[in-house]
Amino acid sequence: MTSAILLRAHGGAEQLNLEPVTLDPPDRGMLRFRHTAIGVNFHDIYVRTGLYKTLPLPGIPGIEAAGVVEAIGPDVNGFQVGDRIGYITFRYGAYATHRNLPAVTAIRLPDSLDDQLAAIGHGVARVHRQVHDHLLDLAGIGAHLGRQRARKEDQLDVFPDQPGQHLQV
Repeated sequence: MTSAILLRAHGGAEQLNLEPVTLDPPDRGMLRFRHTAIGVNFHDIYVRTGLYKTLPLPGIPGIEAAGVVEAIGPDVNGFQVGDRIGYITFRYGAYATHRNLPAVTAIRLPDSLDDQLAAIGHGVARVHRQVHDHLLDLAGIGAHLGRQRARKEDQLDVFPDQPGQHLQV
């Protein structure tokens, strides 16, 4: 059984309620993810309070997360059950234990990037994959990360948005 945090009315955090939900098998081009970390950011707060009226109520907030592929729909290539992935999308529904989402939305996470970092505020906001060095351009709002680059040897450099600062993860 899948559980999700549903928002039935705008307001404070007390409006968020954990409820069981039904999740169909993934359709054509879709993956089923088991979330391991969910990004929570100001966008989510604005949606919850009603400042942004972009989520039809009742609805499941959240647009970014990291997780593990648990099922693959027809016509999906390049992913296997057990792959670690991250995503950001304009389709709400990340505040759940599981969800189905188009495979084109997912990016495989390198072993050196933990799920919590991948899911933080806009952690996978803009993802650009390059064949050779897997460049991940991650706009980190809360962490103020400008770029992250996963190299072939599975190292990850984190460059904060301040020039001259560098942290190796």
